[in-house]
Amino acid sequence: MKLSDFDYHLPKELIAQSPVEPRDSSRLMVVGNGIEHQLFSDIPDHFEKGDTLVLNDHRFLPDPCKSMSFAPVDTLGEGGLREKSPRSKTI
Repeated sequence: MKLSDFDYHLPKELIAQSPVEPRDSSRLMVVGNGIEHQLFSDIPDHFEKGDTLVLNDHRFLPDPCKSMSFAPVDTLGEGGLREKSPRSKTI
């Protein structure tokens, strides 16, 4: 597999320039037996008690990076995650 296998055309006008208001009215793509488009405010409908939701709050820098560093992440063990991040929440 090559990185170029993931290249695709994205028209500039479809790239968000600012967050939508209210924030939970942003679009949510739900993949199951096909693809559905919903609103992020519908996300609780897709979880059951005890499920874990992993959020990515990474922000992109406007300038290209010359090098990258990686922050520590939770480790996967035999029974799933061994350690939780202090910001982890179970719903």
